[in-house]
Parts: sequence; C-alpha cells; structure tokens
Amino acid sequence: MNTSGSNWSSKQPKSGTAASDTVNPMAIKLQRDGRGNVIVRPVTDYEVRPVGDMSLMVAIEYVESPEQFENGERKTLQTLMYADQALEFAESIKRSALIQQASKSRKV
Repeated sequence: MNTSGSNWSSKQPKSGTAASDTVNPMAIKLQRDGRGNVIVRPVTDYEVRPVGDMSLMVAIEYVESPEQFENGERKTLQTLMYADQALEFAESIKRSALIQQASKSRKV
C-alpha cells in the first residue's frame, strides 16, 4: 500500500461510535439526501489484509443504486486501520448486530 506523502504513523485514530452507544456530540456528520434521510450504501463484499506490522487494509465493496446491483457494477472504499482500531471497530459492529438480532427475535 502506498502511503507516500502522508505520515500515517503520527496520526492517532479516533474512537468510533456504535448506533447503540450513548449519543455523542462529536459523532461523524452523516451524509443526507435533500429530504434529510441518511444516505446508506449496501455492502456487497469486503476484504481485510495486514499492512506492515501494525495496520490493516479494510476494503469495502458497495453499490450506490439498484441498477449497479443488477448489472454487477461495484464501488470500493479502501481504508487503513491500526490493529487496535480494527478490534474496536469489529466489537462495535458485533455489538450492534447482536442488538439488531435480539430486537428482530422479539418481534417474531
């Protein structure tokens, strides 16, 4: 992975926030459409690879429209995370998914 021109090792990762966490006034500003709805993109695939001694490359493949889903066109977001940041991210996803599953099972 080429990180030339950037000093990645000196940048400190920020802690993330799961939807189930307490409301955080410093949360990421989400993209919204003209009606104020949060814009989301369905994930179609992902890949994780080690990079160097302390980092992971996380590639997330997604679609932006139903047409892209139908014709097989995909977009990819490639990110770089420190190992401890990736563990925190994974735990946040797992915690939120378990909450969703529990909520769904109560409705059945």
